[in-house]
Amino acid sequence: MPLILKNVPEARLVIVGDGPEREQLQMLVAHLGLGDSVHFTGMVLHSKVREMMSIADVFLQTNDLSCLGNTLLEALACGRTIVTWDVGTTRDVIADGVNGCLLPNAEPDTIADAVTALARDPAKRQLLARGATEFAEQHLQSWDERLDMEIQLAERIYARRHGPNRLS
Repeated sequence: MPLILKNVPEARLVIVGDGPEREQLQMLVAHLGLGDSVHFTGMVLHSKVREMMSIADVFLQTNDLSCLGNTLLEALACGRTIVTWDVGTTRDVIADGVNGCLLPNAEPDTIADAVTALARDPAKRQLLARGATEFAEQHLQSWDERLDMEIQLAERIYARRHGPNRLS
């Protein structure tokens, strides 16, 4: 974030969610003097995810082993401009320059350069956001569709194990 702020002083980082690293991240933010530029939301109900995504100009995902998870899929479905790391199976859904920015590594300089370039290029952000929306419409189910499928699968598994008449 300090590297991004050098070039985009109005940039703000919103860290959504909670977990074991939050306290360390908050201490790092304080140590770096980034309190005015970084906001922690804590846990957010799923019903608020779309609202949280809608305020983001750029969605950044940099996990260690794979960046392909629910949050990345939700960012696609919300039509966000995505910056992520080419690790694991992320390349299966993010095409660099089409529906996101796929970085070769998650080094701070690489991330800062990508985010800074996108901050300065609203047309590129719009292009990537449209690509994300198109990918989601063609390849992803809505949250409700996915939940319905998972409930139906759970019901079938339960019925096989316990008999069809015991499910109620």
